Amino acid sequence: SDTGIYWRKTVDPPCVDYIDTIKVKITPKPFIGNDTTYCFGATATIQADRTYPQYLWNTGATTSSINITSPGQYILTITDNCGSKSDTVNISFYSKIPLPGVRDTIVCQGRPSPTLNVHGTDLMWYSSNGTAGTPTQPTINTSVVGNQILYVTQTLHNCESDKEAVNIDVISVPEIGLGPDTTICKEDRIQIGKPDSSYTYKWSTGETTCCIVPQERGTYVLQATNICGVT
Repeated sequence: SDTGIYWRKTVDPPCVDYIDTIKVKITPKPFIGNDTTYCFGATATIQADRTYPQYLWNTGATTSSINITSPGQYILTITDNCGSKSDTVNISFYSKIPLPGVRDTIVCQGRPSPTLNVHGTDLMWYSSNGTAGTPTQPTINTSVVGNQILYVTQTLHNCESDKEAVNIDVISVPEIGLGPDTTICKEDRIQIGKPDSSYTYKWSTGETTCCIVPQERGTYVLQATNICGVT
């Protein structure tokens, strides 16, 4: 039942011994692996566990290994002088891993680095699309006003999702300027104020729009508010 050399000795007294040998080679059944599920978009390689004279896959391939991108049942049949033997493996692929849930964030200038509102499993953070990931959220630089972008993924079944962008806007307290004191002709009209969608406004006239057109002489005072404070 095993590969090897077998011999038999026959004794024919008183003088003659007879010895005969035979070499037996048993071709084992091929093994191409256990049933396996791969990540979405991956390429699976299945191959014979050893060298055989002849290979035939149910895909029509005749190589010792094949690359798989579609789920299904794959069969390898090997052939040698002793005949043919086969092995079968079932290959499947996980669905595409969903993106983690993210929420863009606004943080005030000079405040501590915020913990971003992201939901997912085994999160991995990236400071740009080409950098290596880290399981720890990078620190947000709040010293400079402007937009920053981080990328984050989640991992399920040892499969990583695509990267999802998280926008972080660092803003300051409102900065407004109504310009220098101005004298205009009675029939002229000028608009004072500057729009910013992140501000709420309150004028000394009681108006709450970003900009007004003064109707009479006087001093006009504007108070602007955002999440970082009041000017």
